[in-house]
Amino acid sequence: MKNRILKALASFGLSVCVLAGSSVVSMAEETPGKTECKEHTWKTTTEYKTECVETTFQHKLPDGTTETLTLCPECGKVKNNTQLTKVNGVFSNFSNLTVHTGTLKNGEQVMTAAFYYPTVIERVICEKCGTVKSEEVTPARVMAQPVIASIEVPANTISGYSLMQINADGTETPVSVSYNTELNKAYFRLDVTTGAQLLRMVPTT
Repeated sequence: MKNRILKALASFGLSVCVLAGSSVVSMAEETPGKTECKEHTWKTTTEYKTECVETTFQHKLPDGTTETLTLCPECGKVKNNTQLTKVNGVFSNFSNLTVHTGTLKNGEQVMTAAFYYPTVIERVICEKCGTVKSEEVTPARVMAQPVIASIEVPANTISGYSLMQINADGTETPVSVSYNTELNKAYFRLDVTTGAQLLRMVPTT
């Protein structure tokens, strides 16, 4: 009898030790200590940031003087002047086309059109410890290559106006516009070779 009790106690004690050991191991697995990577696992991440791209235009006023406008074609902010409003519902044969309209402090109604690309940050980073192996940054920019864009905007954006594209030397080129009244759409083609474009909206009535 005595031997059986001792064996039972010994067996119980062993079980307790095993359970206690299992508990410690489990806790250690659930809350591992922070260690440095012995072998990195690399992955490439891409981040996009919206940042202003200041673009300068030389704009001839009706009195013959020249006005310099510096604005961002992405946010529509005109430096030391006013804030243009982004036009929704714009479509083009090129992606990332942004159109803004508004009235300058001198009373001129204008439109801007530009292909805008945000800042792109590409990093090669370790999934385990977060170590950055390399980083490449492509700054925000507008397209600047030979391009004729086909643009569609809501008709009420430009109805009642004729569009005059302002060239680099301040001269103006008329822009031909067609309308689809059933769809409430206006269509025009625009030379955007030099990047962001500035157009004067001339009232027709």
